[in-house]
Amino acid sequence: MKFLLSFVFLLLLLSACQSKDAQNQQVTQIVILDQLDLYPQYTGCPDYYDKKEQLDCLMQKLTAFLNYNLNKNYAQQFDSVQDTVWVKFQIDTLGNTNFLNIIHFNDSLIDRQYAAVFKKIALTIPKMKPAVYQGRPVSFEFKIPVVKQRNKKKDIAD
Repeated sequence: MKFLLSFVFLLLLLSACQSKDAQNQQVTQIVILDQLDLYPQYTGCPDYYDKKEQLDCLMQKLTAFLNYNLNKNYAQQFDSVQDTVWVKFQIDTLGNTNFLNIIHFNDSLIDRQYAAVFKKIALTIPKMKPAVYQGRPVSFEFKIPVVKQRNKKKDIAD
């Protein structure tokens, strides 16, 4: 009888451990943009009630931040880029921004040197309030266009 009770106890203990492990594993969940309760909130964006305005403010502030840093601190490294570069980032559940990759306008990957620059810039993006889905913070991935400003020099015709 003791053996049977010990066996049942071990089975229950094993079952409890397995269910605890299943709870601890993070499951990647794909959430459609419109299903989010809240988009990430960038510093300086007011608490909009309209989700479209939330997203517009986030993208506008991030685009301005990235373009400013690129053109101010890394312009010489990007002399060969003459058009829009799409950069993919993730805002994690803690509100930190992580660089994922660069996609050129025709979806070809650009040199690692450029990726290193965007990784540095991502580290300087202010911490945000994360996106929320069903009352829980979730990661938020997005692509953003970064436009290199060209030097405006007038050609003088003789």
